[in-house]
Amino acid sequence: MLQASEAFTRAVLDSLSAHVCVLDGDGSILQTNESWKAFARCNAHPSFAGDEVGQNYLGVCRRASADGEPIAQLIVEGVVAVLGGSQPDFSAEYACHSPEEQRWFLMRVTPLKAAKGVVVSHTDISPRVKMGLALEHQLLLLGQKQEELESLAGKLIESQEQERRRIARELHDDFNQRLAALAVELETLERTPDAFPEPVVQQLTAVRDHVGQLSDDLHDLAYRLHPSLLEHVGLEVAARDHVTEFMKRTGLPVTLTAREVPGAIAPEVATNLFRVMQESLHNVLKHARATEVMVKLSGSSKGIGLSVRDNGQGFDLEGKDARMKGIGLVSMQERMRLMGGFLRIHSLPGDGTTVCAWIPRVKEPA
Repeated sequence: MLQASEAFTRAVLDSLSAHVCVLDGDGSILQTNESWKAFARCNAHPSFAGDEVGQNYLGVCRRASADGEPIAQLIVEGVVAVLGGSQPDFSAEYACHSPEEQRWFLMRVTPLKAAKGVVVSHTDISPRVKMGLALEHQLLLLGQKQEELESLAGKLIESQEQERRRIARELHDDFNQRLAALAVELETLERTPDAFPEPVVQQLTAVRDHVGQLSDDLHDLAYRLHPSLLEHVGLEVAARDHVTEFMKRTGLPVTLTAREVPGAIAPEVATNLFRVMQESLHNVLKHARATEVMVKLSGSSKGIGLSVRDNGQGFDLEGKDARMKGIGLVSMQERMRLMGGFLRIHSLPGDGTTVCAWIPRVKEPA
């Protein structure tokens, strides 16, 4: 019966893929399984040194530690701690590379039941570690790509602003001036005595009015592309002017309040906050069905904030049809990120929407 029990125990140990060694209270080998023996024969690593019953495993590991093998000292400390009762068990992961491949193992030390001794096992965890290393590499590549995308987004926004300035200048300095000249020529023709019959004069007057309206529209378009007031008088005045123009154009009441907004703001800060306000008002007009809008600008020693709040229908921020989830939102978020700030949107169905943007204070231009 005893022999049968020992044979069964041997069969169980030998069936394990983990490399298993049983030590007595002095650290001497009582038994090893076939996986341990096979690995010990093919490798000279100290964690598997010795496969002979009676050989002192701790002694082998201490000699390996003296020769500079770091894992050997770790094994000694773990086995001694469990044998001495200072730890209920011990585990550690370590590398055990060979010239042919890279390998990692998990070592566990657990006490024997009803006997003085421990069971030492080494489990090959190479697939898991390699997968983790591959994941880390992919995360590193993803981080690099994210940085590249953020850099590209910043350059696109900067290029967009430059192109807007260029188009606005052309509209104002070229096309608008040419339309103004055309309007003057038409007016001159109108006033030329007996040059044209009365019906033609009336047509000339109508054409001149259309040219004047077209000139006004081009002026408004140029201003929306690049408000020159931002550069000349600052964010607060430009924001008030835009709100006035927005109310005139849409008929939607907008209240703007400003508190402690510094007069000198870095141009890129003023431009990006203005664009967020501009896009937010556009979204209110397009989606909110609001009857009132409140715009607030506020400054402090820490930064400059903007909020645009409407009393419209609101929306579910998590819903797939959320109106703000588009290029406009992405652009606003990216603008704030480039400035080191943030963008927050608060909304509930039936309870309106609030867009909050904040940029940290930067050194004021001299």
